[in-house]
Amino acid sequence: MTPHLEWSVQAPGGPLDGIRTFRARVLHDGGRRPTFRTADGRFADPDPIDEHAHHVVASADGRIVGTLRLLLLDATDRAFCDRLLGRERVDEILAGAGTHRGAVWEGSGWAVDPRRRTGAFGARVLAAGTAVAEALGRTHLIGAAGVRFGQYLRVRQLGYPAAAGIGPVALPRMADEVRIVCGPSATTTPAFRALVARAAAALRGASPQLADRPEGHPI
Repeated sequence: MTPHLEWSVQAPGGPLDGIRTFRARVLHDGGRRPTFRTADGRFADPDPIDEHAHHVVASADGRIVGTLRLLLLDATDRAFCDRLLGRERVDEILAGAGTHRGAVWEGSGWAVDPRRRTGAFGARVLAAGTAVAEALGRTHLIGAAGVRFGQYLRVRQLGYPAAAGIGPVALPRMADEVRIVCGPSATTTPAFRALVARAAAALRGASPQLADRPEGHPI
């Protein structure tokens, strides 16, 4: 029997050890990315923007099986895309998409238990982040999605557009290259919008921002 999933939203300033350990274990990937394991054998991904972000967490039998970091782009000047491309270039991307920092959330730290990578589970994690972002008044997503293992392709299939004029960016630490996506959540695919609605219903009790959203189907 598949374990029941529990969904939660952690607000900025909450405990991070479990999220960071899970994320690092996924990223380490059996040694493919060795920098995510310390010399004493611990898994670690202490990104400084974690404390400024919301984190969507999916758990089964008390263990994290999926997580996504949701950063309001105007909350800090250390967003991942800002560090990767520079703030001026990010602002150009946002302007090209017809938006601005106060309307945008950055999705990053998207990690899924390898045993759950088939099917729609990864999309459900992203949908949960989108639901929280919309409840916080954010209409557009920006993010850097990995190419090598299909993350970028998956996000594009869900309906988020590629950022204009930005080619692949190499990330040696990740043993990958990334592409930038940036666009409105409202124009993603109907199937993804259905996942967002279900996620909003499932997270209603876990996030005050979702408390007043209409009822929907459980995730």
